[in-house]
Amino acid sequence: MAKHLETPTGKLLVGVWQSLPATAFICEEASLIDKSKPLQEGQHEKDIYEIEYLDNSKLHWDEQEPIRRKGFRVFVDEDGKLWREDELKLVE
Repeated sequence: MAKHLETPTGKLLVGVWQSLPATAFICEEASLIDKSKPLQEGQHEKDIYEIEYLDNSKLHWDEQEPIRRKGFRVFVDEDGKLWREDELKLVE
């Protein structure tokens, strides 16, 4: 019988959590962020320019990598919960 990975709670794993870079396309117009106002949702304190995103992105599939926590790959179980590789068990 083939072996498979399982979580400590007995859930089956369905995938590896991945980082997938993308280019989020933006409008041509831009302006300076008014630093006297509170940050808007999605803004970072180091952002300089106010930009507007278009409705599409280009995914860079060849650049995807597994996300790691404490050096271990992160897996996803059938309920969507994340598990580090060192928390899993190999079962028959």
